[in-house]
Amino acid sequence: MFSKIARRQGLATAGATGPRHPLSIAARLTLWQATCGFLLLAAATLLLYRTLANGLDRDDDQFLSERMGVLVRMLAGGVGTPTEVATEIARESGSGGSSRLHIRLLGADGSVIAETAGMTDALPVRLFPGMRMPGPTAVELFDLASTTGRPFRAAAAGMPAVGVGNPRIIQLAIDRSGEEELLTTYRNRMGAILLVGLLLFSLSTWYVTRRGMRPIEELTEIVRQIETRRLQFRLGKSEWPGELTELARSFDAMLDRLENGFQTLERFSENIAHELRTPLGILRGEAEVVLMHGRSPQEYREVLESSLEEYARLGGLVDSLLFLARAEHATRQIDRKRVDAGAEALAVCEAYEALAAEHGITIQARGNAEVSVDPILLRRALANLVSNALRYTPRGGIVRIGVDHVAASAVAIRVSDTGCGIEPQHLPHVFERFYRADAARTREGEGFGLGLAIVRSIATLHGGAVAIASEAGRGTVVTLTFP
Repeated sequence: MFSKIARRQGLATAGATGPRHPLSIAARLTLWQATCGFLLLAAATLLLYRTLANGLDRDDDQFLSERMGVLVRMLAGGVGTPTEVATEIARESGSGGSSRLHIRLLGADGSVIAETAGMTDALPVRLFPGMRMPGPTAVELFDLASTTGRPFRAAAAGMPAVGVGNPRIIQLAIDRSGEEELLTTYRNRMGAILLVGLLLFSLSTWYVTRRGMRPIEELTEIVRQIETRRLQFRLGKSEWPGELTELARSFDAMLDRLENGFQTLERFSENIAHELRTPLGILRGEAEVVLMHGRSPQEYREVLESSLEEYARLGGLVDSLLFLARAEHATRQIDRKRVDAGAEALAVCEAYEALAAEHGITIQARGNAEVSVDPILLRRALANLVSNALRYTPRGGIVRIGVDHVAASAVAIRVSDTGCGIEPQHLPHVFERFYRADAARTREGEGFGLGLAIVRSIATLHGGAVAIASEAGRGTVVTLTFP
């Protein structure tokens, strides 16, 4: 179970391969951006290389096609004898900076009529496979390698027979060694540029990412300084990038909740200490007084009876605190049942009828409505409200419980009294634990200030709500609403 929680929370666990250290955000961004930049640069370099290579191939093919056309027209037009054509070939191949061009004329039987000087050694006829009998006036282009391994681009074309001894096949070849050297140099330089580009991409991305991550580091440093005694820090006071602004606001909202929670806890602890100190002081004082001198059995009995009252008071305080703690637990389940809220209200009135009569107060219940609640919790909430109403209502007053439908699926239970009421400044706090508007208003100092807090917890458990309305000197109305 713990290992699952650790993995879910990203905790590093030691295994056979050692602890796991995930990459930082800066490292991940650097890796991704450098990789993307390198791929883009590599794609652009490859595109330029292919464009250059295709351009060179296209220029060579165009050059060979033009030369082939000139030779075909010369031979087809009978400009001269093969010997004269050979002389012209030698002159053409050696002029205009095109000495890398090789030309050969073959007869119908494959015999060499004329060729560029040295062509037989570099490019013998056998290196032109399948070119002995090409189609009439068709030009075929292909790559060749000389006997020494030098690259050539070659072309061959056939001629129709025009008289005896006329050439039937024309073979051209252009040396591409210079172009291959150019492409090789280009590849080497582009490879070096890619490596340098990858390095520059990595360094620049790392630098930019580190600068971009600086606000997060500042945020981390501020958060590191926050502790229970220094919850006044707020992140929203600084200017953050747009991506961190909402995070800072959410964090400030969390700090507000934590600060309020700690303040409530401090007040809660102080109130508990105050409430416990009184009965404990009474018990200790009575015990010390009894032990100072010998006492009669009756006196001991009176002390024990008084102690039992304080024990009961402490027990009630502990029970109320335990109930509040359990009620606020997110996983608490309640046993819902369809009950008649009017019948439950009447039962509570009957339970407090004797106490009300003792203080000269009339207690009434009216109305009927079914509601889905936990009957025990409903009675406890009503009992707390009725107990408070009786405590703050003078003799001759009236306490009423009314049950009504306030919507198609909602029921309201109102507990009203004609008591002394509550001052407006106290109303926002009456549902807080241990809050008492005026201790002098209570009869005989009863209560801990937890009754209304318990009522609110019960309403929340049922998905309902509680509201209070009061006017000093005219009474109070507390309304419980259940869905």
